[in-house]
Amino acid sequence: MKYRLLLAFVAMLAVVPFASFMSGGADGAAAPSYDITGYAADTKGDPITDVELEIIVTAGGTNYKAEYDSVNGFFKANVGTNTGLSIKFNAHGYTAITCPSGTKQLDGSFSLNLSKATYSVSTRTYSITGSIFDGQYVIMRASTGEVSGHVSYVSGGVKNATVTLTPTTEGATYTATTDNDGNYRLPACATGSYYLTVSRQGFIPFEMADVSVKEGQNVLSTVTMEQSERGGHLGLDTAHLLMLIGVIVGVLIVSAAWLLSKRMNGPNRVEIFDDSTKEEEEELR
Repeated sequence: MKYRLLLAFVAMLAVVPFASFMSGGADGAAAPSYDITGYAADTKGDPITDVELEIIVTAGGTNYKAEYDSVNGFFKANVGTNTGLSIKFNAHGYTAITCPSGTKQLDGSFSLNLSKATYSVSTRTYSITGSIFDGQYVIMRASTGEVSGHVSYVSGGVKNATVTLTPTTEGATYTATTDNDGNYRLPACATGSYYLTVSRQGFIPFEMADVSVKEGQNVLSTVTMEQSERGGHLGLDTAHLLMLIGVIVGVLIVSAAWLLSKRMNGPNRVEIFDDSTKEEEEELR
């Protein structure tokens, strides 16, 4: 009897932890989450409202997108760890220049040092900035860069080509025309991602995706174009030249018909058919 009780006790000791693991394993295995919060605004302390501000917190190759309140500049990201975090602020025409609790990296992100942040144990929240009012916030500065380059084809530079920068999300479009050597320059473009297109009569349009303009940098973009198969005359391709010829011929035909009609119906009209010989033959009869 004693042995049976001892065996039952040992079995219970073995089963209880296993049952506890099975019943509460999901909760026990769930990684703790944390909130990363702060404020972002321009150099005047006003929240970024004219363009979308995207805030991404990265940890171990995983990206966590933050919610951003453009009314007061507050942001919040829920992350799965509190180690090895970096944060990046993306807004067309703006560059983040300071971030409390963060050190700026070459790619524009900030490596976070959460020991400098304010931590709330009850809510698992790290506040990496102060408030907008005390000046301890992420400062976003309006920023521009430059795009320049050369447009060419097999015979040399392409002059009078139209080069256009179109933002991939939102913002202004920039346009330039190549000089006689095929060179172009687009200064003071808002930082961000663009499509670059080049067009010129007699050439196949060219498009380059994801041209990234960064603050204070000059993006060099060399473009090689191909001539279109259609020939050109007087600055027009064959199709448009034929249309022009058709219009001219039509105008000439209408004008000739109008002049002929005017002469035939006028007081000094010219008889097209001469009936004098027929009348003389009838008189002789």
